[in-house]
Amino acid sequence: MAGARNQAVSNYVGYQLTGGRNHLVRATLQSQEARLAAAGIVRVHRGRPVNLKRIVALEGRPSGDFEIRLDSGEMIAGSRRFKSAVAGITTG
Repeated sequence: MAGARNQAVSNYVGYQLTGGRNHLVRATLQSQEARLAAAGIVRVHRGRPVNLKRIVALEGRPSGDFEIRLDSGEMIAGSRRFKSAVAGITTG
């Protein structure tokens, strides 16, 4: 669960873990949300949860959407629908 990000496809949730490891679970993202939230992982887009501990920068867009930069340097798109999930984050 320490992964940088995860992505849901149909009834499978694929976890991208640290060290380049991947793990695929047969479940819906919605059914996994409470378990993921307990580990500090929140949904930032329709099919894209992110580990809050890995976020180093947030950048808003005029549309209300936002971009997330992870400690790996990877950029992740966030949706305004899920903006409240990262509302309290301060980056430096």
